[in-house]
Amino acid sequence: MGTTTTNSFAGMNRREFLGGTAGALLLGLGGSLLAPARAFAQKKYVVGIVNTGTSAIPSSIITQMNLGGKYGVNLEFKPFDDLNAQHTQFLLGKIDMTGAFALISGSIGRLEGRPVQYVSPNNQNHTSLIVRADAPYRRMEDLIGKNVGWFGLPSEASAGLLMIAQAKGIDAEKQFRLRRVTPPLAAALVEKGELDAGLAIEASLSKLLATGKYKIIGKPFFREWKEITGYTLFPVGGLGAHEDTIRNDRAAVVAFIKARNEALELFTKDMKGFLQKDWMKKALGLNTEKEIEIASERIKDTFLWEWGPNGAKEAEFYLQQAVKVGILKRYPEGFLNPISA
Repeated sequence: MGTTTTNSFAGMNRREFLGGTAGALLLGLGGSLLAPARAFAQKKYVVGIVNTGTSAIPSSIITQMNLGGKYGVNLEFKPFDDLNAQHTQFLLGKIDMTGAFALISGSIGRLEGRPVQYVSPNNQNHTSLIVRADAPYRRMEDLIGKNVGWFGLPSEASAGLLMIAQAKGIDAEKQFRLRRVTPPLAAALVEKGELDAGLAIEASLSKLLATGKYKIIGKPFFREWKEITGYTLFPVGGLGAHEDTIRNDRAAVVAFIKARNEALELFTKDMKGFLQKDWMKKALGLNTEKEIEIASERIKDTFLWEWGPNGAKEAEFYLQQAVKVGILKRYPEGFLNPISA
């Protein structure tokens, strides 16, 4: 699942961002158009997905294995190449549900009066900081005063950088020389030496590591978060639905979650096997056995699709910290609506 920015956010300062529109950078999940098997499935539900990064894993499996039909829901998955466009269409009510929904950008939409809710986590924030293989840096603290490439807000990857840094006692916006770039450009500028470090996301990160030109400093953000706070949940993407869809068609939402759950359960049981399939390699852009080997190790713990006993509490803590850092203006009341299947 990847994170990027569009020109509509270029040049925004913090005040403009917090007071402006809620464009989003998310990781996605999807499925296929499948035949209904239950009464509620006679209605077609349009679900936004994003075909990028690790978000392609569950969507590809749902498509190949006809899991929507298995759980009796008639889903029309609408793919988007532009992450912001998918999010905007969901906020405007043009699509019923989304498999590409993040806590930060979704919260901004909620604060702007959109009746949307976050119903399930999907995958952890596996964003990492990369540097050249010969660079002397080993920890995030080593980057103080250095040029660091990030994707800008409201990217969940960039929000993660601010929150992890703050938890380490670093004001990233003041103590790093942040430079706003796209994910591919970040790696290229790190290699050229124009950036000392940059954000990188899976599965492109595994491809970069396979070249031998880069290394990671510190750990993926969700692991850093757990070590610092003791909390497991540090998500980058999840599932969202409109309040009226949840109220009137809850069974369809639950069916969608069940299909997603089974897809990820199957994947985690045979991760390398799935990554070696031609349709999965095409979806993720993996080409060599070395890339597949690295990816299978790096992404094996990044999916977290069950709320668990403390999930809602941890999501609340995450959003409270986003308010503390200044990413959110205030806590988005009513935004979290945990649904399990």
